[in-house]
Amino acid sequence: MNKLRSNTTANLQAKETLTLSVIWVIFFFRAKSMHKNEVEAASWNRKSAEQGNSIAQSHLAFCLFYGKGVKKDRPAAIQWYEKSAKQGNSTSQHNLGHCLFYGEGIAKNKEAGTNWYKKAVEQGNVDAQVDYARCLERGKGVQKDPKGAFEWYEKAATQGNAKALHKLGKFYKRGFGVPSDKQKAKDYKKQAHTAGYSSQCCVVS
Repeated sequence: MNKLRSNTTANLQAKETLTLSVIWVIFFFRAKSMHKNEVEAASWNRKSAEQGNSIAQSHLAFCLFYGKGVKKDRPAAIQWYEKSAKQGNSTSQHNLGHCLFYGEGIAKNKEAGTNWYKKAVEQGNVDAQVDYARCLERGKGVQKDPKGAFEWYEKAATQGNAKALHKLGKFYKRGFGVPSDKQKAKDYKKQAHTAGYSSQCCVVS
């Protein structure tokens, strides 16, 4: 199972929250091994989140989910992910989908989880593309659609995603959602390993 993602690259939308979010990134990602800095970073980030910044809300949810600088509180994390996701933050949409799909911090609801994956997918979130493709591949939370799964894995693969490249190799080998092609299967398998895929580091097989 994949871990949730921390939103560190999206653009800030509210000018007045820029400084607070930058402070959070500096504290957490440059000195995250120091508990004191994690606490202070989370405090500044909460201020930004409470002002309505979707990126700060996503950061705060991540902190609450894993207990980074704050007491772990997954139900609260879900609430912040939902606030952020409803503002269109693709990382929060993906993470909220993950929580719903697997029942982490909230009652399991694969259909609702898949719907949030799809929202993130439509914004180009590559991690969501892989997860949504897996749902289509297996018919979990959505009707099984091998061809659709192949297409979303392909989109993620064009962005260099190792899991997606590996999946394309398996699809071509099996002739699943696409005509069988042993050479393409070998080529994608090689690309996946070059991109860093291994059975140890990648949960999705």
